[in-house]
Amino acid sequence: PASRQDIFAQADGTVVHVAVDHGAAIHQDELLVRMRNDALDAEVLGLLERQTTTREQIEAKQLTLVNTKSLSSVEETLLAGELAQLREAAKSIEQQLQLLRTKQEQLAVRAPGDGVVLTWDAANQLLQRPVQRGQVLMTIADPSGEWELELQVPERQIRHVLEAERQAEATEVLFTLKSHPGEEFMGRLVEVQRMAEVRGDEGNAVLVRVAIDKRQLPEVPSETTVVAKLHCGSRSLGYVWFGELLDKLAAVRFRWL
Repeated sequence: PASRQDIFAQADGTVVHVAVDHGAAIHQDELLVRMRNDALDAEVLGLLERQTTTREQIEAKQLTLVNTKSLSSVEETLLAGELAQLREAAKSIEQQLQLLRTKQEQLAVRAPGDGVVLTWDAANQLLQRPVQRGQVLMTIADPSGEWELELQVPERQIRHVLEAERQAEATEVLFTLKSHPGEEFMGRLVEVQRMAEVRGDEGNAVLVRVAIDKRQLPEVPSETTVVAKLHCGSRSLGYVWFGELLDKLAAVRFRWL
C-alpha cells in the first residue's frame, strides 16, 4: 500500500506487550504496543502517598476548626491559614498526578486509524526492549488505497534509470509476482531515490517506487516479492548483450587502479 504511516513511541519506556503481528488488520484506537516506565510508576506512587497524607491532614484541621470553642481567635486564624496551604498542596498534587497519568496513557500505543501492519516480526524486534520517545515502533498501511512496488535497483545500473527519467522515457515497468511467475503486469515509475543503501545480497541499491493498479493483480498480501524490468529506452544490441559485463569490468579496473 502506498499510504503508510509510522507509529512512534509517545514516551520513554520498555516494551512489555506487542498486541499485533505482520499482516494483522487493525482498527482505530486498537492497542498495538504496551510499554512500562518504572521511574514514572514510582513517581506516581510517591504522589499518591503524598495525596493520602495531605487529605488526612486536611480532615484533621477541619475537625479541629469545627471545635472553635476551645480555640482562640489567633489559633483559629493560624489553623485556617494552614488549611488553605494544605488545600493548595492537594490541588498541586492532583495536577501533577493528571500530568503523570497522561504520560502513563501514552505508554499504551494505539492505532491512529484502520489499516494493516507492515512490520515483520514486531514482537521479536520490540519485546522487552527499551525505546525512546519519537522512536518508530512499526508501520501500518491503508490497503484500500493506492498500491506501489518498491524496487531495489543495483547502484551500478541506476544511471540508466536516471538518464531515462531525465528524458521522460523510464515510465513503463513490467513485473512478475513470485507467487504467479507465468503472469506479467505493468506499472509506472514515479520516484527514484537519490541515495544508495546496502540492501540484501545486491549490495548497494537504490530504492525505486512504481505505481500499480491493484485491480489488475491476483489476490496477494503486501510485501510480496516481485521481479521487474524497467524500460530505459533503446540501446545498441551489443550493449544490451554485454553492457553489464563491461560495467563490471570497468568497476574492477577502477578499483585496481
